[in-house]
Amino acid sequence: MRLVAAGYGIGRLPEHIVAADVQTDEIWRLPPWEGVSDVNVYLLWNREQRMTRAESVFLERFQQMLMTTDVAGRF
Repeated sequence: MRLVAAGYGIGRLPEHIVAADVQTDEIWRLPPWEGVSDVNVYLLWNREQRMTRAESVFLERFQQMLMTTDVAGRF
């Protein structure tokens, strides 16, 4: 997002995350205006790496959200 806003290129960004920046003309939406495909997002981590408490809690809660939230409710 920062690189796109700084003018270093284009990016495929979630609409709900960039809506405010599009409204203030910080970034611009490029065509096509409709029919843009959905993109899968994968959660990956190194199980052998030592994590801080904050990292461990984040990963645990993220996994819990994925297991308890219907796919349609994740947007």
